[in-house]
Amino acid sequence: DAQLDAMKAAGIDWARVEIGWPEIERNAPVAGQHTYSWAIADRLVTAFARRGVELMALPMATPSWAGANAASCGRRSEVKAEHVDDYVAFVEAIAARYGENGGFWAAHPELPEMPVTRYEIWNEQNWSGFWCDEPNPERYAEMLAGAAEAIHALDPDAEVIVGGLVAFKTSSAQNGVVDSIAADRFLERVIAHEPELAGSVDAVGFHPYDNDPAMNLSSIGWLRQRMNALGLSGAE
Repeated sequence: DAQLDAMKAAGIDWARVEIGWPEIERNAPVAGQHTYSWAIADRLVTAFARRGVELMALPMATPSWAGANAASCGRRSEVKAEHVDDYVAFVEAIAARYGENGGFWAAHPELPEMPVTRYEIWNEQNWSGFWCDEPNPERYAEMLAGAAEAIHALDPDAEVIVGGLVAFKTSSAQNGVVDSIAADRFLERVIAHEPELAGSVDAVGFHPYDNDPAMNLSSIGWLRQRMNALGLSGAE
């Protein structure tokens, strides 16, 4: 509450906030049936709506039951192949609840209606810091493609955003394990694996955290050129 009040006073209109999968779906689905606990997310969405600040949803983090490397990586673990559809169902549930014409707004007419219209799929997935123990563009592509289809089916005007890529221009490995993948190479493999994403992705998140503004602008220009070459010229 204190942070949101300060943000509102500073004139901030929107914020990018994690909607945590492990907190909302604590247990694996049974016979295809998902059980979600919305209490934490409801409080968050309510707080944003009351202040008129837009929430850009970041559905991410891996429950222990869905993680390929949960024991060593925790919430940062890669999602197992067999749980890609469960992640997509989670994103779809967020859109159905908090998005345009979402059930949450119908149940709370006392709140200013501020539906989620922008969804960023994961964060820094080209780096082991958020996709442990090593990045997997093909697995991520499947999650992104499913999420984009589900979100756009509910709200054709919603923005689906590639999770913010770390501004690596080269890939690296340690002890034979890939530590990071260059942002453009990661996107190239994502599009190669799920070609329809070239037309369904609305934007690409990018994290050029250099101390020199000129270097940041240069990195953004580099990524723009690489996106255009990969068929993502229509994406912001």
